[in-house]
Amino acid sequence: MKEFEHVQKNFRSEENNREVVIAPRNFLVNPPKKGIVGKNTSFGGVIPYMEDDYNRPKELLKKERLHGQTLMQDKPFSQKVKQTDMFNTFKQVIGEDVPMPPKEPRKKSPPAMEHDKPFKPSHPPRVGYNKAF
Repeated sequence: MKEFEHVQKNFRSEENNREVVIAPRNFLVNPPKKGIVGKNTSFGGVIPYMEDDYNRPKELLKKERLHGQTLMQDKPFSQKVKQTDMFNTFKQVIGEDVPMPPKEPRKKSPPAMEHDKPFKPSHPPRVGYNKAF
């Protein structure tokens, strides 16, 4: 008894015995890149080492802050109205530059009414009653 049967496959075309019949390609891909393969290789060549200054953003902020301080005024803005000189003073414009005569003192009048008894309210509040609860 045979363990297996060998099948002879014929991949040549029946019309032309020299041609080999093959199946169509499954999918197409780009060919691999050509060049050196291995450690420390890249398509653009070796990239040189550049040192990075990690304090650069801090320095830029400091430079910007100092530039802003140079643009500021020495004295802060004040909303006080400053006194300006005018041709005439307020008293001259209103006519008060003439000295005013002194006022006469008022005459004291006696109280309007005098009573025999002190005032006593007709409905006094209750004694010991507390409104706060």
